[in-house]
Amino acid sequence: MRPGRAGGEALPFPDGTFDVVFTRAVLHHVGDLVGFCREVRRVLKPGGRFLAVREHVISRLEDLPVFHAAHPLHRLCGGEHACLPGEYPRALAAAGFEVERVMGSFDTPVNYYPLTADDWRAKCMAPCMKLLGYRVSMALGSERHALGRLILRRRARRLSERDQTPGRLCTLLARKG
Repeated sequence: MRPGRAGGEALPFPDGTFDVVFTRAVLHHVGDLVGFCREVRRVLKPGGRFLAVREHVISRLEDLPVFHAAHPLHRLCGGEHACLPGEYPRALAAAGFEVERVMGSFDTPVNYYPLTADDWRAKCMAPCMKLLGYRVSMALGSERHALGRLILRRRARRLSERDQTPGRLCTLLARKG
């Protein structure tokens, strides 16, 4: 390792330094997931938050080669990994975090990209379109109305729960108690 750099399992900061630790597409690359999470917890102040965004998930271990084949960078440099759905929350809990929220593949724009907001809304509202037609469904699914926001959140949660795409993305929010 080059001078001035540290692995995630040995961060060069004193205990309780940060209010927030933010990572993007990091957890699925660490060798010791629980160890890394412990180290993040160590550098957080009491009550501090850890936000880990765009982490790859697979439904079964057999899905990993499928994910690797579809990932645009894996064939060039390797190193891509993905965890089973419960692995990230279990590692956070084992490190002493309180997992506040796990956001699935359709729960937040950071996870459903490259879909546009309009594509996402249409996908969420697809079952309603069959029953009510396009215009009524899109009006119901408008984020400008409380009912529309509720419908979209529930539909997105259901899509996330059913999504089995190898390498789909999740985001996790945890708090140091």
